[in-house]
Amino acid sequence: MKVLVVYSAGHDGEVAAAVAEGAKTACADVVLARAGDAPGPAGFDAVFLGFHTVFGALPANARQFVEKNKWNGAKVAVFSTFVLSNKAGLRQTEALLAAAGAPVKNTLSLRVRGIGALLGRGTFGPIDLVRAQAFGERSTNVMTGRRIGRTNEKHAIRGYSKQGD
Repeated sequence: MKVLVVYSAGHDGEVAAAVAEGAKTACADVVLARAGDAPGPAGFDAVFLGFHTVFGALPANARQFVEKNKWNGAKVAVFSTFVLSNKAGLRQTEALLAAAGAPVKNTLSLRVRGIGALLGRGTFGPIDLVRAQAFGERSTNVMTGRRIGRTNEKHAIRGYSKQGD
């Protein structure tokens, strides 16, 4: 399966790399690209779109990437990094993609921390990149219809027996 991970710039590049690693864990061939250089969604089984918002605004290059491509039937997940409110940027992206025929299947928001966050010098918490990687793996599995079977661990316990087992 082929997966495209597109990011706008800044903090979301680090998160995009973690999302791509998660998609690789789900056995996907991953293309990681900045929005200005990325191919369109055609030919990919799943697409991740990532961007950084400040005051809830969707970056111009992310908006242009959505508007210039044909999205009919594309399976899309969106991730964003933010300093202040990010919900407006996510809502804008979901509305743009839904209008283009690609409803968003999953979202992830990560807050940039630190005193320099507004200047583009912030950091993520220790768990944030792990969450991004898990988001990439889980969303890839969901968007490509891959079902992960889990074994029931109770039968691995020696001597465990339930009435009727």
